[in-house]
This record gives sequence, structure tokens and C-alpha cells, in this order.
Amino acid sequence: MKLQQKFFIIFFLIAAIPILLITAVAYHRYSTTAYDQMDEYSHNVFGKAVQQTNNTLDQVNKAANMFTFYSNEANSLIQNLKPYADPEFNASHLEIYQTKQNIKYMCLNLTNSYDFIYGLYVFTPSGVTLDYEDNPHFKLAPDYNPHGEIWYEDTMSLQGNLYVSDVSTHNAMFSNSQDSVFFAKYLYDVYSHKYLGILLINCSPKIFDLNNINTMPEMVEFYLYNKHAEEMVNHIDDRPTLPQSPVSSKLETFSSPLNHPDLELTAVINYEKLYQTFNLTGTILVTLAISSLLAALILTYFLSRYLTRPIVRLSHIMSMQGDDNFSGVEAFHSRKDEIGVLYNEYNQMMEKLRNYIKTDYQNKLIAMDAQMKSLEARINSHFLFNTLASFNSIAEIEGSERLSEMSIALGNMFRYTIKTKSELVTLEEELSHVQDYITIQSIRFDNAFSYILNIPKSMYSFTVLKLILQPLVENSIIHGLSNFQTGSRIEISSTSQGSLLYITVTDDGQGIDDEQLIKLQESLNEEAEFIELGHRNNRSIGIKNIHSRIKLYYGEQYGLSISSSKYKGTSIVIKLPILGE
Repeated sequence: MKLQQKFFIIFFLIAAIPILLITAVAYHRYSTTAYDQMDEYSHNVFGKAVQQTNNTLDQVNKAANMFTFYSNEANSLIQNLKPYADPEFNASHLEIYQTKQNIKYMCLNLTNSYDFIYGLYVFTPSGVTLDYEDNPHFKLAPDYNPHGEIWYEDTMSLQGNLYVSDVSTHNAMFSNSQDSVFFAKYLYDVYSHKYLGILLINCSPKIFDLNNINTMPEMVEFYLYNKHAEEMVNHIDDRPTLPQSPVSSKLETFSSPLNHPDLELTAVINYEKLYQTFNLTGTILVTLAISSLLAALILTYFLSRYLTRPIVRLSHIMSMQGDDNFSGVEAFHSRKDEIGVLYNEYNQMMEKLRNYIKTDYQNKLIAMDAQMKSLEARINSHFLFNTLASFNSIAEIEGSERLSEMSIALGNMFRYTIKTKSELVTLEEELSHVQDYITIQSIRFDNAFSYILNIPKSMYSFTVLKLILQPLVENSIIHGLSNFQTGSRIEISSTSQGSLLYITVTDDGQGIDDEQLIKLQESLNEEAEFIELGHRNNRSIGIKNIHSRIKLYYGEQYGLSISSSKYKGTSIVIKLPILGE
């Protein structure tokens, strides 16, 4: 571990541990208070929900009693229903109409007093239904017969207590697709206790809506459960059945019986979300703690960096001393501590090392440069002797014009070869050197071959290493074309891909067999070696020499690649970096 990291960890722990301890104690105390507040809120909300639900049930029960004991100067509801109590009574349409008119005022009075009532219906033993709808969407289904229905049988068994249905569409009863909840009550003659029928009060499902007191519906859910029917009253589609116990430690359940003996109100409160609401101060405490930790982190970083920066800088400089140029650091004469001693001792060591490099390593670089120049100066002596022999033959047979061309071309080649101003030339200059060589060979072999140059003018300004193309063209003539006995075409082309330049020398000669090609490729893959100045090995100085020079000047990723097929020709690709003028 680095020294700066050690300082950083030590300083940060010194600052962080007190912050974390203080925050933990304060947060624990506040959490306890927050849970007390949540309990108080939960009981308060649930108490209001129980009270509102009981008030609703009382209102419905009151409306049912008002309807049951309604009477005016002419007659009462019981008197109107007595004839229909006989199952054999066959009432006429006029009698039914008059009865409905007699109770219409009472029905109208109830719907005006209680806006949650959609309609009132009386199912008599004689089979006649006396109905009044305040909401046109809740028309009783034609020929609806309640006998045999579960709700009807349950109402009969309750003997005067209210039956409460669930919130649903009740499609079998009403010809609509809207939700409603209805209450049913057993009607009887208070004097004779004779059964008079079943009163059904159809109401809006909002009658049990507790949203007005539930200010946090995403945290609190209410369930109204009918224990007798074993079903939800205010259920929501696809909602799971009422949980009998908390699903997890983060949910709390409150239950209470209501004024109706079969109904029970349950609230399920998500304490996790509720805690997030009440825990604002706790969030602020955590935020302040995190901010303090970040501030301590930043201050610790800069403090540790300030203390260790001189040592880190010296360590970095020492680790980077792997190049040809070894550098020292500024002296710390003003510091008499350990850091000043390290800097001054390091400077003395670097001075001694530079003296050693000057007498040893740099001398090797000079020898390498001399060897590179020696490689460039090696010219195939056979070419020179053959050219001079051609001069003599042509001079005897022809006039001086062709001899003049060869002399000019040869002179250009010699001048280009001994040019020492720079190791790099433009591609145009290198191609001009090749053209001089082609001119000589064309005269020598009486234009027995074709030379094709396929290089865009835009690439002529690129710089390349000198004397890398002419030896390849010479190899194509001597070895590939066997002095034009096995082929007649030489082509030089070039392409560029990104920052790379590819120059290809191709001939249609006899090619290279697989065994020789493998050996040649293996020799190209061998690492370039420095040899003692003035000595040469026995290898060819053509392809291998060019490949070695390119790798020494540009790097290991550049050089030659060869592809060849027997009797189909040879192609040599030169890979170079693109350099400008």
C-alpha cells in the first residue's frame, strides 16, 4: 500500500469514527420518537375510519326505519303492504300504480335526504315489486325474482337486521354495468308480526369511501369485511383477501367491530413508507453525516497529498527512469529533513549514471547509426558489372543515344545512393530512383517487360525510408522473371488505411515454392541484430536487409510481408507509417 493511502486511511478514520457514532446515537433516539408518532397517527386515522363507517351504517339504518314506519293522514306503509302479504293476492295494474303513488312521497323524501341512495325496492310475498329509482342507470332487471338468491335468504334469516352486500355491478339484479352496494331489511307488521316483504336500498359505492380521512392512501388501506357472508364489502378487483396478520414486520394491522354485528373494519398500514414520511429529520441527520464524511474525505485527501507529495513525486520520477534520457529533480537545499536528503542523494546518483551512459550506451547508438549507413551503401556488384558490360556491347553495335540514356540513369542512381542529407526521402524521389533502374533494364533487355506504376499523385509527398523499392524490383527481374524468361510484368501500387501506408511490388514470374517461402518468411520474423561494424554475414542483403532497416527505423510492427504461388508470381507488401514532408 502506498504511503499516501496509509495517511489517507488513518486521517479519515480519525474524522469518520466520531461522526458515525454521534449520528448513530442521534438517529436511534429520533427513530424511537418517530415510531411513537406513527403509532399515534395510525390509531387516530383508524379511529376516524371506524367512526365514519359507523355513522354511515347508522344513516342507512335510519333511512330503512323511516321507510318502514312511514305514515301520513290517509294510510301508512304497513297498510299499503298488507294486501300484498298474501301470496295468493292478484293485484291489478291500477292497484299497483296507486300503491306506488302512496309510497312515492316517502321514497322521494329519502332520496333527497340521503344523496347516496340510488333507488328503493320492496319485494312482496305476492310477487309484486314496488320500486322507485332516483338514478336512471339502476333500473331493476325485468322479471327479476329474488327468491332463491343468497342475499334474499340471508335477509330473511336476519329477521330485521340489515343485510349488506359487497360492492359490485350486480348484473343479475340491475340492467347496468356500474358498481353499487345495497342493503336489505326484513319488513313485518309491528302489530301482528306478519311478514310483509323485503326492503332493498341500492346505494352508491362511495358510501364506504374513506379517502376523505385517509390522507396517505399509498400507505394505508381499509377493508370492510362481512363475517356472515365471509366476503369483502369494499373490495377492489384482483385485491388479495384480507390479511389476518401483517405480511411482514413492516406492515401493521388494526381491526375493530362496527355497529353492525356482521361487519368488521380492518386497516393495513405500511410502516415502512409511513416511516419515510415521518423520518424527515432523520433524513436530514443522515444527510448532514454524509456531507460531513464527504468533507472529511476531501480534507483528508488534500492533507495526505500535501504531506506525501514530495515523496510520491520522487518515487514517480525514479520509476520512470527507463528511457535513454535520465533526469534528476530540483534540489531541496532548504529542507534538512529526510525528504531533502532523499532528493539530494538521488541527484548525485543520477549524475553518476548519466556519465556512465555517455561512455557506454550512447557509444552503442553511434555504432548502430554507422551500421545503418553501411547497410544503405551495399549495392549489388553484379548489377554494376552487368551494366558496364551492356555499355560496351551497345557502344559497338549502336550509336551513342541509348548509351547516353543508360549513363544518365546510372549517374542518377549513384547520386541517389550516396545521398546522405537524410535517411528519409519522399515517395516521389524513391519512385524516380526505381524509374532510373527500369530505364537501364529496359535498354538492356530490349523492352522485354512492362512496368506499371499505380500510385496516386496525392501520396507522392509521403516520406519513406530510402532504397526500399529498387532492390525489390531487382529481385523481381532476376529471381521472379528469371531475366524475363518466365514473365513480363512488374507493378508497383499503393493504398492507405488510416495512418498506415501499404506499397506493393508484384510480378507475374515463376513464384516461390512453399518450402522456400516458409524459410524466407521465417528469416523476416527473426529479430533484427546489430553486427560488428565492417563485418557481414552470408545472407542476401536484399529483402532481409530492407525488412531489417524498416523495423530498426519505424518499429517492430512495420516491415515486409510476402505472398507467392508457384508459376503465378510473387507479391511483396511494405507496411509503413504515413509521414508528411
